[in-house]
Amino acid sequence: IENKSTIDYDVNFLRFFIFNSNGLKKKSSQTISKEPIFTYLQPSKIKAKTKTEFMVVFSKFTIGNHKKMMIELNELYGERNIRLKIAGRLINNSK
Repeated sequence: IENKSTIDYDVNFLRFFIFNSNGLKKKSSQTISKEPIFTYLQPSKIKAKTKTEFMVVFSKFTIGNHKKMMIELNELYGERNIRLKIAGRLINNSK
């Protein structure tokens, strides 16, 4: 994660979800929370004008190609909230 701003980014929480990405058919949708089994060097603050790296480990899983994983990074007392969507095919073929 790179913080290009001049203000520190205080991390409130980091969450992971699997969700149905079929936008055309909204008959049924499901969002499943995915809990990591291990995190390494997960920051509580990202200093201004810096970059930080960390690792999140999950137990083995696959998801359908019509589903996506969403990573949600929320700022404490702020509005700079980030959502990253990753296609199921990238997770299933992560070589």
